[in-house]
Amino acid sequence: MRCVDVNVLVYAFIHSAVVFVMLLSFSPSAILRFPPEGVSLVWYRKMLAYGPFWDSMGLSLVIAAGASLVAM
Repeated sequence: MRCVDVNVLVYAFIHSAVVFVMLLSFSPSAILRFPPEGVSLVWYRKMLAYGPFWDSMGLSLVIAAGASLVAM
């Protein structure tokens, strides 16, 4: 097996977990179940309404902007 083939398999394996979690994030239930019982954006609404999320997002953007300026 060529090195490129192995790299593709490793990346596919790693990204499959991310895709799986993203698909399950649209589930309306509080417990992760597969297959999902339906499709809902309830978790995204809760995340966007959560104040500490926005505080952390703002701090992350300030740090990223500062790091970008230092790198230039």
